[in-house]
Amino acid sequence: MSRGRSDEALAILAKYHANGNAEDPLVRFQFAEMKASIALGEQKGRWSDLVSTTYYLHNILLNIGIDSPNYQNMLNGFILMVNMFEAWFWACMVDRFGRRPLFLICSTGMVCTFATWIALTAKQLENPKEKSWGKGVIAMIFFHNFFYNFAWPSLGVSYPLEILSFKIRANGLLMQNISTYVCLAISQYS
Repeated sequence: MSRGRSDEALAILAKYHANGNAEDPLVRFQFAEMKASIALGEQKGRWSDLVSTTYYLHNILLNIGIDSPNYQNMLNGFILMVNMFEAWFWACMVDRFGRRPLFLICSTGMVCTFATWIALTAKQLENPKEKSWGKGVIAMIFFHNFFYNFAWPSLGVSYPLEILSFKIRANGLLMQNISTYVCLAISQYS
């Protein structure tokens, strides 16, 4: 049905569920459910669309009205350089500020900036000619990455290794890596 072959799908349902009767209520009900499910699936995006800034930055910038390839490339390169220096800086500050405060600030800041980012994007899509909302989205991308760089790049691996006892440290790191790579594989194809 998703390939535009609804008649064949109806014929298969009729053949296997109603002895060839395409007007059977069960066949009609199943056919309607399948159509509704396919229509719903076409409306939903992937869950990774919500959190990936670098991979989907081109689409994000197009949505907010920035369509110049040169400006998009410049912005992408600048974001990556800023992220590298921020992550390095906060990795050096872990002993000074502590792990827990950095994680709390990081997670709280990411939630707040992402909520603001979504609200600004919605406003930009409502008013495509008003460019100020798009500038706010770009600012929120930088703020979101700033808070992300507080803890996740530097403490994502080192913190679990510190809190696990020596006997289970290798197994804990193995479980963390497995869960990370499973999530990456799922997000790649979802």
